[in-house]
Amino acid sequence: MLDEADELDIELGEATTGKSRTVTSESVISVEDEPEDRYSRLRLIPWWDQEKLLSARVMVVGAGAIGNEILKNLALLGIGHIFIVDLDTIENSNLTRSVLYREEDEGQPKALVAARRVREINPGIKVTAFHGNIAYDLGLGVFRAMDVVMGGWTTARPDLPSTKHAGRSRGLILMERSRYSTALRGYSSRRTVRATSAR
Repeated sequence: MLDEADELDIELGEATTGKSRTVTSESVISVEDEPEDRYSRLRLIPWWDQEKLLSARVMVVGAGAIGNEILKNLALLGIGHIFIVDLDTIENSNLTRSVLYREEDEGQPKALVAARRVREINPGIKVTAFHGNIAYDLGLGVFRAMDVVMGGWTTARPDLPSTKHAGRSRGLILMERSRYSTALRGYSSRRTVRATSAR
């Protein structure tokens, strides 16, 4: 452990020690850093595999309040391919809880606006928006092409036969709020995470 400046043989002025020393080339410690990029700090985690994340395909169903948070975090992490599905349009009441939406977005499809904002957060990823109904407008082939499907809707959707039925018909695992920690207690939400089979 390095405790004393003396051990480095560094010249310290009289204001600090009252004596003077010279720095020799043998005492200089050289540290070479990796070139810094957007993910440099994440790569410091020993098990982190940024290349795997950049090649991942993730679908997020629902671009409301929970979907916004999921999408923001996926973009910051550098998930390479994000597919956003939502049938809804932005309302003024969404602005208090949806970080990706602005007042001028009112009346526009949530999926399209969310995709645009996610691209602004991370221009190096591919983002696709789908404004439609997951039960009737989206085929199973799209689900199969994904590595992970995440559900971010917060209420039962009147446009679906039932949220639970739509999820089951697509092979999604729906987790009720009772299965979540106390941090999520009190929210009337369904969250879905499903990893598809490895390619």
